[in-house]
Amino acid sequence: MGQPAALAAGGTGISYYARETRLEHQALTGLADWAGQFTPAITLLPGDGLLLEVSGSLRLFGGARALYRRLRDGIHELGYTGLLSMAPTPRGATWLARAGRSLLLHDQPALTRALMELPLSVLDLKAAQHKAFHRLGITTLGECQRLPREGLTQRLGTELLTHLDQAFGLKADPREYFVPSPRFDHRLELPSPVSNREALAFAANRLLAELTGALAARRAGTRQLQFELEHEDREPGRFCMNLVRASREAAHLRHLLYTRLETQPVPAAVTAVRLRADFETLAEVHASLFEAPEEMADTRLIERLRARLGETAVHGLALVPGHRPERAFRYCAPGDASAQAGPAGPVMTRRPVWLLAAARPLPIRNDTPYFDGPLRYGAGERIESGWWDDNPVLRDYFVARNPRGACLWIYREIVQPRRWFLHGFFA
Repeated sequence: MGQPAALAAGGTGISYYARETRLEHQALTGLADWAGQFTPAITLLPGDGLLLEVSGSLRLFGGARALYRRLRDGIHELGYTGLLSMAPTPRGATWLARAGRSLLLHDQPALTRALMELPLSVLDLKAAQHKAFHRLGITTLGECQRLPREGLTQRLGTELLTHLDQAFGLKADPREYFVPSPRFDHRLELPSPVSNREALAFAANRLLAELTGALAARRAGTRQLQFELEHEDREPGRFCMNLVRASREAAHLRHLLYTRLETQPVPAAVTAVRLRADFETLAEVHASLFEAPEEMADTRLIERLRARLGETAVHGLALVPGHRPERAFRYCAPGDASAQAGPAGPVMTRRPVWLLAAARPLPIRNDTPYFDGPLRYGAGERIESGWWDDNPVLRDYFVARNPRGACLWIYREIVQPRRWFLHGFFA
């Protein structure tokens, strides 16, 4: 990560890069947030690794090998290359990983044998300590363990012996655990600007994988995903994905993301992607115990339509207390449980499925309203309302039929000129 600091001489074409500790820490905290789904006991190792205490999680995930595979595959999906080791002690597992040994060790004797073969490079040695070991001809931990402890302490101090004892399980090794953020806010800086949607989807999916891991760790879901696309020479672009119900299902969220990106404008090359989301606690019991499959399918359909058509293209309707038909409802978010409202007073027993946005005047012939022929209608209902807000309604409503059999909702003005209007259609 970072900009190349220099190019090697001799035409080799090899560049070296200065380390960017800020980006490394950002990547580690993102991985720690994701790894919380496997264990809450996570420690950040300065600069290059994570330490997970998984003894209490092995049975839940089907054993050490199954958990190893899930961690390996998940890290790969996030776009990282990692080396995993498992051992009875935290420092032992750390040193095995640093040495490039991908081992799953379950007991202390096996760990002791493996540690004895490791090079001294796994230790955080100072320059003077390196020189001292070099003069003594010591190159492995096993050779270091065979040295007299008193002389080793006098030459190199007590900290080294303490670390050795912790790795070999002779002393306790307490760790400070990672504390996750109460809100998901992760940013991914791209190695180079991208302008095509495929590359943008790949980058956004990495953040989405981190989010679903963080949600699983908290047994939570989210209702809104806020994406921010950063550019070099203009203000960031933003778009939201709103869900009808909180979810953490990776496949569903990924499908919504890809659908939204198909229509999301990308006016300039993107240099970084940021994702924000709030956590919402989910019930532990599976939703299918309380929610019918068709209801779940309807929810998914609404979310996919909103992802493809836009947030304002799909909405719900809520009843509003009132007698005026055009003011007896309002738009709301689909599935908004708080939008339920009962009408004030008695309501007509029959209202049309399709109410026109504006009533359409009907022609009159021989005192009979026409719509594809003369309309037949029976007894109706009078609505007088709205005198208090300067939008009065004085109408007689009727259910009518034309010669083709269409069922219509029409009304006649009570006051002159007593015109007829078409206001809706019945199914």
